[in-house]
Amino acid sequence: MRISKAWAKNDALQKLDKQIFSSDGNGSLLFGWIAIQALVTSFWVRPMEGIALGLFPVATIIGGVSGPAPKSISWCLAILPSHWSHPHASLLAVLVSLVTALAALVAWPTDSFVLNDEAPMKMDLKVLSGIAMQPVVEDLGPKFERATGHKLVVTFANLGGAVKRVQDGETADVLIIPRSGIEGFVKDGRVAAGNVTVIAHSSMGVAVRKGAPKPDISSPEAFKRALLAAKSITYANPATGAASGQYFVTMLDRMGIADEMKPKTVLLSKPGQSPLLVANGEVELVMNQIQELIPVSGIEVVGPFPRDLQMNIVFSAAIMTGAKYPEVSRQLIEFLRTPEAVAVIRTKGMEPGAP
Repeated sequence: MRISKAWAKNDALQKLDKQIFSSDGNGSLLFGWIAIQALVTSFWVRPMEGIALGLFPVATIIGGVSGPAPKSISWCLAILPSHWSHPHASLLAVLVSLVTALAALVAWPTDSFVLNDEAPMKMDLKVLSGIAMQPVVEDLGPKFERATGHKLVVTFANLGGAVKRVQDGETADVLIIPRSGIEGFVKDGRVAAGNVTVIAHSSMGVAVRKGAPKPDISSPEAFKRALLAAKSITYANPATGAASGQYFVTMLDRMGIADEMKPKTVLLSKPGQSPLLVANGEVELVMNQIQELIPVSGIEVVGPFPRDLQMNIVFSAAIMTGAKYPEVSRQLIEFLRTPEAVAVIRTKGMEPGAP
């Protein structure tokens, strides 16, 4: 049976050759396909012809990037027409394929042909991040993806929501949440203490609707007067697990005005939405972490809480026990501490973690 006749009968092999020819040289696909093609072909032709047809895609794929090899293969095979019954046709076909493959390899750049197990793989890294870190993550995430080729699959939740997700069995490669939540996961074994890194610090602030008068909040006494004078206030709902909202409730208790503020307090059930009440003119003052106030259009930040009333929230990144991609997780955490990341963290209204 002649080579070209056997090849013409096998349409499936021709289609797969086209797919591989347009691929990026995946090692396992390449050699698996060579073996399969040689075996299948041997059912139609003599063993030597099966080897020849098996070597054909090797030279084709290797030459696909170097340029001239595919054309030379096609030209060489063209001299073996279907009516040619030379007794040494099979041997000649083997020699043609071997010589062409060798020529392509010589012309091939040494660092461009990498087998699958050595090739840099692109991972989908699962990240569970606090809402307060959203401005930072949304800025730095695409930069990390461009720098590494990996993709971040990020879910945002407040502290309470993130903790509940993990306790309910949700897994992630990296957690970026307040340190208080991380410490709980260290205790129950979901995070190793050595895999925790401080990324940023946030502080609480006050904002008003854009263009509205800004109250004096420079001291605890002035802040107290501003709160009592306000017609309405809002902050992150403590019932949703928001750390900032929980802190603000305790602060009102310490100031002795918790009862007075209850009638004028408006809370939302959806996390991260309280600043919008001020932007829409529904509420006069909003108290939240500063990095959550800065990006909201329609409001203006009055300033941070007075020092004596300030809350320092530490955000840490941790690799979860059993993370699918621990090495890539470490790359992300290291990236979040680069000078570029530090600059972004500061522009978002936070302070970077200590070295």
